[in-house]
Amino acid sequence: MRLHIRLSRGILACLSAALIIFGLAIANQPSAPAATSLATTIFSPYVDATNWPPYPFDDASVNASPRVTLGFIVASTADPCQPSWGTYYSMAEAGTQIDMDAKIGRLRQRGGDVTVSFGGAANRELALACTNQSGLVTAYRAVVQYYDVRTIDLDIEGSSLADHNGSSSSVVRRSQAIKSLQDERAAAGKPLGVWLTLPVLTTGLTVDGVAAIDAMLAAGVTLTGVNIMTMDYGNVSNGQTGMGANAIQALQSTSAQLAAAYGRVGQTLTSAQLWAKLGATPMIGITDIRGEVFQLANAAELSNFAQSNALGLLAMWSSNRDKPCAGGAVGSLDNNCSGVAQSPGAFAAAFLGGATPSPTSTTTPASTTMPASTTTTMPPTTMPASTTT
Repeated sequence: MRLHIRLSRGILACLSAALIIFGLAIANQPSAPAATSLATTIFSPYVDATNWPPYPFDDASVNASPRVTLGFIVASTADPCQPSWGTYYSMAEAGTQIDMDAKIGRLRQRGGDVTVSFGGAANRELALACTNQSGLVTAYRAVVQYYDVRTIDLDIEGSSLADHNGSSSSVVRRSQAIKSLQDERAAAGKPLGVWLTLPVLTTGLTVDGVAAIDAMLAAGVTLTGVNIMTMDYGNVSNGQTGMGANAIQALQSTSAQLAAAYGRVGQTLTSAQLWAKLGATPMIGITDIRGEVFQLANAAELSNFAQSNALGLLAMWSSNRDKPCAGGAVGSLDNNCSGVAQSPGAFAAAFLGGATPSPTSTTTPASTTMPASTTTTMPPTTMPASTTT
């Protein structure tokens, strides 16, 4: 997601892009659909997959949500067109060194499933690093086939989001690659859902964010929806108590922009369709921005809004952090706890009040059978804290 502390090998990766406030009137926001037409909001919290210690997302006693979003797949440092988990593991290595394959299999056995997220704030996003179009399609295909996923997430921010000028930009290259992959999967009888995750202000998406949506729609990508990172606004005066209201305002602002984007490709969406194509991902507890704290009460407020408006997706950054800090300490930013007073899993419980824990697919997910790694070397004791948001 956006900015995040990193306790990792190497330097602090801070990607930033100038945020241009995209002003718009929100008087004509879509109204909530009637209760009889409410769709189901899916709850799919992010798991910081390379954080240490590894998070047991397969364990129902720790993670109440059987659907999770695993981040992040980025370009390998050795090969810009080779996918990796945070540059630390190939897919095969993640299976042996952090038990990724087995955990996905166990989650599916309990009726759950995973979304794999590409990008994030750190490292090199695949489309930015891999300038070969066919190589990029191959990279995306490799991940989708390896984990047999039905939905992917594209977390685009920083330089990856800003690079949208010209036909050779990464934004255009990514959009065309995803369109090719969607066509392949549809032909194979395995349609691929795509969420586009973007930074936001309370006034809505930045100009770069709007350009990313336009590129996807122009390429013919069928977007499941646009998931906005309702965090790190940096320009709010109510950050201690009003982060729920800020998230709702950001959603309302973005809905108008999304309607306009579809209008530019000749499609008119109803209010219900717009809400179903929107998602929200707050950073729970203490955030990257001093003075912005997402409290449990904010989670309940956002959850109620999602339920009332049939929002397509609720998530959070991150499940790893959904617990109190050691000794009950509050006020500090940590990759493994929220920094606010809470019981373990309290944020997930609040969000599940307005969402369903069920997978989006009505079919039983396929079992996860993946190749073993050729290496059994375990990672060092000091591990990356995040590849993240």
